Amino acid sequence: MKPKRKTGYTNLGQSFPDFDLKSLDGKSFSLDRLKGKPTMINFWFTQCPPCIDEMPVLNGIKEKYKEDLNFVSITYEKKDDVEKFLKKFTFKFTHLTDARDFTDQLGITSYPMNLFLDKNGILQYVKGGIPYESTDGEELKIGEGNEIIEIIEKLKS
Repeated sequence: MKPKRKTGYTNLGQSFPDFDLKSLDGKSFSLDRLKGKPTMINFWFTQCPPCIDEMPVLNGIKEKYKEDLNFVSITYEKKDDVEKFLKKFTFKFTHLTDARDFTDQLGITSYPMNLFLDKNGILQYVKGGIPYESTDGEELKIGEGNEIIEIIEKLKS
């Protein structure tokens, strides 16, 4: 018997695995809804400080590129927990929740994690969270997301 091949986020150049997850409005959401436009998928959870720190930068990137890309967030957490979190923090992506089985299938163990699909649903880039930066000995702060912007520019061209 052949070992089962793990479908994960390391499968660059391959079709992203299909999924059927629920959005915050309770509607079914699958990979087919993303095809036709490049997509950024952000994996996060509510108790992840780097995830929270990068949200304002990601919101700005989404605002700039909202016509060119799909912006989706996926978390293993329950819908109620995400809704409660979003009353305190602004995160403007389309939120898919209760995705424990899917994140496990992908092998996501590091957060935040950003995956980028082309308009055909092929995984093109994998990038961790936005790096923290420090200038002149100042306290570390979240960067401006330049690496993500570069990826988006490549995907939309």
